[in-house]
Amino acid sequence: MAIAMREKYNKYWGDVDKMNKLIYVAAILDPHYKMLVVGITPVDMFGVKKGKDLAENVEKWCKLSCVHKIRYEQKGITGVDLEENIKELEKGL
Repeated sequence: MAIAMREKYNKYWGDVDKMNKLIYVAAILDPHYKMLVVGITPVDMFGVKKGKDLAENVEKWCKLSCVHKIRYEQKGITGVDLEENIKELEKGL
Protein backbone atom coordinates (compact mmCIF):
# COMPACT_ATOMS: atom_id res chain seq x y z
CA MET A 1 0.00 0.00 0.00
CA ALA A 2 2.81 2.41 0.81
CA ILE A 3 4.31 1.90 -2.64
CA ALA A 4 1.01 2.77 -4.33
CA MET A 5 0.68 5.89 -2.17
CA ARG A 6 4.24 6.94 -3.02
CA GLU A 7 3.56 6.48 -6.75
CA LYS A 8 0.48 8.71 -6.54
CA TYR A 9 2.43 11.31 -4.58
CA ASN A 10 5.16 11.33 -7.22
CA LYS A 11 2.59 11.52 -10.00
CA TYR A 12 0.81 14.61 -8.65
CA TRP A 13 3.40 16.32 -6.44
CA GLY A 14 6.81 14.86 -7.26
CA ASP A 15 8.02 17.34 -9.89
CA VAL A 16 7.51 21.09 -9.52
CA ASP A 17 7.64 21.66 -13.26
CA LYS A 18 4.89 19.12 -14.03
CA MET A 19 2.52 19.62 -11.10
CA ASN A 20 -0.71 21.61 -11.23
CA LYS A 21 -0.02 24.84 -9.36
CA LEU A 22 -3.71 25.53 -8.78
CA ILE A 23 -3.52 23.28 -5.72
CA TYR A 24 -1.71 26.15 -4.00
CA VAL A 25 -4.43 28.59 -5.02
CA ALA A 26 -6.89 26.28 -3.27
CA ALA A 27 -4.66 26.38 -0.18
CA ILE A 28 -4.71 30.19 -0.26
CA LEU A 29 -8.50 30.21 -0.42
CA ASP A 30 -8.70 27.98 2.66
CA PRO A 31 -9.31 30.46 5.52
CA HIS A 32 -7.13 28.47 7.91
CA TYR A 33 -3.92 28.88 5.97
CA LYS A 34 -3.99 31.69 3.38
CA MET A 35 -0.50 32.53 2.03
CA LEU A 36 1.32 30.96 4.99
CA VAL A 37 1.09 27.49 3.44
CA VAL A 38 2.35 28.70 0.07
CA GLY A 39 5.41 30.31 1.65
CA ILE A 40 6.45 27.29 3.73
CA THR A 41 5.21 24.08 2.14
CA PRO A 42 6.90 24.28 -1.30
CA VAL A 43 10.28 24.97 0.30
CA ASP A 44 9.89 21.89 2.51
CA MET A 45 8.77 19.73 -0.41
CA PHE A 46 11.03 20.87 -3.26
CA GLY A 47 14.02 22.60 -1.70
CA VAL A 48 14.81 26.27 -1.26
CA LYS A 49 15.28 27.42 -4.87
CA LYS A 50 12.40 25.57 -6.54
CA GLY A 51 10.13 26.09 -3.54
CA LYS A 52 10.68 29.85 -3.42
CA ASP A 53 10.22 30.13 -7.19
CA LEU A 54 6.93 28.24 -6.95
CA ALA A 55 5.73 30.37 -4.03
CA GLU A 56 6.62 33.59 -5.88
CA ASN A 57 4.80 32.44 -9.02
CA VAL A 58 1.66 31.54 -7.06
CA GLU A 59 1.74 34.89 -5.27
CA LYS A 60 2.09 36.74 -8.60
CA TRP A 61 -0.81 34.76 -10.02
CA CYS A 62 -2.99 35.74 -7.07
CA LYS A 63 -2.09 39.42 -7.47
CA LEU A 64 -2.85 39.27 -11.18
CA SER A 65 -6.15 37.65 -10.33
CA CYS A 66 -6.97 40.62 -8.08
CA VAL A 67 -6.05 43.05 -10.88
CA HIS A 68 -8.29 41.13 -13.25
CA LYS A 69 -11.16 41.21 -10.78
CA ILE A 70 -10.84 44.95 -10.26
CA ARG A 71 -10.46 45.65 -13.95
CA TYR A 72 -13.29 43.47 -15.27
CA GLU A 73 -15.76 42.81 -12.48
CA GLN A 74 -16.05 46.02 -10.50
CA LYS A 75 -19.00 48.14 -11.49
CA GLY A 76 -20.02 51.61 -10.40
CA ILE A 77 -16.50 52.91 -9.95
CA THR A 78 -15.16 55.85 -11.91
CA GLY A 79 -12.37 55.30 -14.41
CA VAL A 80 -9.93 57.40 -12.36
CA ASP A 81 -10.49 55.41 -9.15
CA LEU A 82 -10.21 52.15 -11.06
CA GLU A 83 -6.88 53.10 -12.62
CA GLU A 84 -5.50 54.21 -9.22
CA ASN A 85 -6.48 50.86 -7.65
CA ILE A 86 -4.88 48.94 -10.50
CA LYS A 87 -1.65 50.96 -10.29
CA GLU A 88 -1.41 50.24 -6.56
CA LEU A 89 -1.82 46.51 -7.13
CA GLU A 90 0.64 46.44 -10.03
CA LYS A 91 3.33 48.04 -7.83
CA GLY A 92 3.46 44.78 -5.90
CA LEU A 93 4.08 42.77 -9.06
